[in-house]
Amino acid sequence: MNTLEAIYGQESSFGKSLRNRGSSGAAGHFHFEAATAKEYNLIVTKKNDQRFDIDYASSAAARYLKDLDTMFGKSTKIRGGSVTIALKNPMERKNFVLAAYNGGQRRIADAQNLAQKAGKDPQVWTDVEKFLEAAGATKNKANEIGQYVEKVPLYESEFASKSPAEAMGKPASIIS
Repeated sequence: MNTLEAIYGQESSFGKSLRNRGSSGAAGHFHFEAATAKEYNLIVTKKNDQRFDIDYASSAAARYLKDLDTMFGKSTKIRGGSVTIALKNPMERKNFVLAAYNGGQRRIADAQNLAQKAGKDPQVWTDVEKFLEAAGATKNKANEIGQYVEKVPLYESEFASKSPAEAMGKPASIIS
């Protein structure tokens, strides 16, 4: 699939909306927060911010997506003491990975656990999505996360239909 390309389009309109260099907020090609960028070994200073280098940023984004996929593929204790609930269904897991990319893995894991406590299925995105605000998201952020999970796969499909690699029968993967 074309997940990384779709995220690049969603996050920065293919480099047209990069935000501020050296900021602690989301910036660069894949709109990494400074802390996440540093976690993936990107330099983040006013003079050298690798979130704005497409090669470094795309490599970090791909590794981050892979880590999120692993994190939601099995029960994983994450920073802050939250624990993810393993998702065996690859399509559902992809929804959670996209949500975590946009909203943070702790918030999504917390929403999973809240959904489970409320008797909902913590492995189904549409059940868990309803608990984003209770997990600490503002109403606007919860809406943004939900829209992100809807939009990225649409972009993915669009890019796949235009991709020469797809036409040649490139093997599909969940996160690529």
